Amino acid sequence: MTEQNTNKNRLNEQIQEEVNNHGKALEEMINKELRGNDKDVSYISKNDVEVMLNKHFRMVEQLIKKNIEQPEKGMSLQDKLQQSVADFKKQINDKIDLIKNGYEESKNKALEKVDHVKDNIKTNINTRIESLNNRVKEMTENIEKKLTIKPLPVKSEQEKTQEKAPTSPSSKEQKAVTPEVARLQEQIAYLKGQNSQLSEGFNQVKTENRRLSLENKRLQNTAKTVGKFLEQDAPAMKRLETFAEKEKSMGKLPSNNVQNLVSEQLQKGAMQKLPTAKVEKLPLENTQGASLSR
Repeated sequence: MTEQNTNKNRLNEQIQEEVNNHGKALEEMINKELRGNDKDVSYISKNDVEVMLNKHFRMVEQLIKKNIEQPEKGMSLQDKLQQSVADFKKQINDKIDLIKNGYEESKNKALEKVDHVKDNIKTNINTRIESLNNRVKEMTENIEKKLTIKPLPVKSEQEKTQEKAPTSPSSKEQKAVTPEVARLQEQIAYLKGQNSQLSEGFNQVKTENRRLSLENKRLQNTAKTVGKFLEQDAPAMKRLETFAEKEKSMGKLPSNNVQNLVSEQLQKGAMQKLPTAKVEKLPLENTQGASLSR
């Protein structure tokens, strides 16, 4: 019983240390990424960030709970918390870009300055970290006796030496986890892992859809601009074709060069320099080998 309590205390201390480090990393990241317009008004309001933090810390609590009840091989709790900070950073930058580019309306109606929002976030994170540490204590105290408590893989040299000594489990410990319970635990852990992968995939698809939507709007705006340009150049195109036909009918321009002339003048941007109807008054002696002025 004493050894079990020691393991609980050690596990509790290690997880709380990870939680505290996570809070610092989260605060540093937000201070770096949060930005505002030229008047230093934050694109994101403090309420926006609080909503994002609510969702984030619920996810972190579930990660810790799973690490205590169902320890898994692979990514450590520290790695998972670091990944969650990177995900949060992407959420902030995506939201800022949407607001900055006019695709989403800012909820910062109070025109809160960037520093004001950062100070509020710092207080908010500290409060949540304290609350999360209290939850860690509750979770470690309420672990079911049939589950073996495994501390995080950070061990001192003295602990490693002590673990080399052979020990024989008692009959009660041998009966604590039956093969059926172990099998069910493995199935639960597998399903939770699958659910986590599906959730990550959904978030990636959602982000990609948002990016494609932005790109689609940009292409639509470009198409409108090109359309306006073509509408403005339609009269010039018509004048160029009329001029070329007149030149051809007067023998000044070979028939097979009419289309080439139109294409050439369009490519060189000469539509605004096209001749008017007065070209018919050109002296006849200058018609041989005549070409359009550029």
